[in-house]
Amino acid sequence: METIRLQGKTFRYFSNGNSGIHELALALSRNKSRPVYPLWIILDKNQDLIEYHEGIFLPEELKKKLLEIPDF
Repeated sequence: METIRLQGKTFRYFSNGNSGIHELALALSRNKSRPVYPLWIILDKNQDLIEYHEGIFLPEELKKKLLEIPDF
């Protein structure tokens, strides 16, 4: 898995047998001890949080949310 650099920090994927978790997903999750999947994090061009959504995001809901973002 890929190493990701965000806001000056490096995040890596940690394997746990047949599964694992990426440090970035854990860092952005509100529930660090038991993250929810799927987890949608939308950041703006300055890497500021615009949307945090746990669970399924229906296409119509996602489209609406993205259209609310200035300069999208």
